[in-house]
Amino acid sequence: PVGGAIARTLNRNRDEHGLRCMVEITDGSSYNLDAVAAGQLHLGLVQSDGQYRAVSGLAEWEGRARKDIRHLLSLHNEYLTIVAAEDTGIRTLADLRGKRVSLGSPGSGTRRQAIEVLTHAGLDHQSDLQTVFLDPSEAPGLLQEGQIDAFFFTVGHPNGAILEASLGPRKIRFLPVPHLDRILERYPFYSRLTLPTQLYPGAVHSSEPIQTVGVVTTLVASAQMPEDLAYLITRELFEHLDDLKKLHPTLAELDPRRMVLPQSAPFHPGALRYYRETGFAQ
Repeated sequence: PVGGAIARTLNRNRDEHGLRCMVEITDGSSYNLDAVAAGQLHLGLVQSDGQYRAVSGLAEWEGRARKDIRHLLSLHNEYLTIVAAEDTGIRTLADLRGKRVSLGSPGSGTRRQAIEVLTHAGLDHQSDLQTVFLDPSEAPGLLQEGQIDAFFFTVGHPNGAILEASLGPRKIRFLPVPHLDRILERYPFYSRLTLPTQLYPGAVHSSEPIQTVGVVTTLVASAQMPEDLAYLITRELFEHLDDLKKLHPTLAELDPRRMVLPQSAPFHPGALRYYRETGFAQ
């Protein structure tokens, strides 16, 4: 949905600038980073932790750092959201032991984040859980059908898939992430967030706030993208920011001051030129 909102915003003045943006559904951040670097995608939505790892040559990018990734702008927070069926008795991450749990699709940031959080909770996703890797759009239906007990999904809120899960006959609850201080010390690209559970009145709510970790959705391009094109894309999104914010609830709280904060990848020169012209950067 966020990609669709960006495409609609860029296409609104197509007759003037000649730019046409189309959306492609992919497996997630890891795929998008590799596809942008390979020239298969011009733009990619990626989570900030994936951007950090790709540029630094960590995790699956060890030995093949994506040094040609360029940052355009930051968007909204994404929350690591852990949904469990109420009738399973799952109340903490430790209770996931032996349960059927989806950790997200294979190429997603969700999968990587879920494994890191489980590890810090003392769980091995391969031996301690009955792990499956589902697209988050599939997980709510399978949870309602009793085929899985819980699922992970790193996403902005409100989210349609999680709303679907919360409205089914099988009640759900959200799980907190334990050992947050330890996780944040180990992974500085995460932030501490409180899950906005009030957006899902159909869920079973805890008396305590649900603390979790989060990342930022970022828009990236390749260093090979012409400077004028990157400038145009950045300008169109910022000059029509009010319209962009209306296209999806996740985008409603976009703040231009946070959108221009640097990330792990260098700014694309075209984006930086726009920020300097408008006073967002020196």
